[in-house]
Amino acid sequence: MEGVVEIPKEGSQDDIIKAVVENVKWQMEEDRKTTALKQLQGHIWREGYKTGNIKAEYVIKFYYKFIGTCKNIC
Repeated sequence: MEGVVEIPKEGSQDDIIKAVVENVKWQMEEDRKTTALKQLQGHIWREGYKTGNIKAEYVIKFYYKFIGTCKNIC
C-alpha cells in the first residue's frame, strides 16, 4: 500500500515505537477501519476516563437523549 509505514520485527525499542506511532498516524490519515486501530482507540478512551483526562459529560448527556429518542421510535 502506498505510504504505509512498516513496523520492523527487530530493532531498537525506540525505532519500533517510532514506527508504530507513524503507522497509527498513517492509518488515521487514511481513515482506515482496522480492528487494531479501533482497539487502540478503546484503550485510549478507557485510560482517559479512568485517569480523568477525558470527561464524558457531553457524551453521557447525548447517550441518554439518544436512548430516550430511540425508545420512542426504534
